Amino acid sequence: MLDSTSLYSCLFYLYFGLRAATAVINLKLDLSFKPPAKKRLLKQATKVLLKPQVLITLSDVFIYINVKTIYFFVDLFSLK
Repeated sequence: MLDSTSLYSCLFYLYFGLRAATAVINLKLDLSFKPPAKKRLLKQATKVLLKPQVLITLSDVFIYINVKTIYFFVDLFSLK
């Protein structure tokens, strides 16, 4: 029959084995990233924001928020 210490020792061996495996995998990772783009970010963002689909979506969201806000305040201050 197995006692409780042998059950826990298997778990500790498994835990430290998995930790060792992840340490080896982390050491093998390639961490060379490209430098961040600083100058062209604003140009790219304006290019995306000026597309007709994006402008229509943003205007729809803005109108939806305004209408919901107006109805909220009308309902809030209505005399019932």
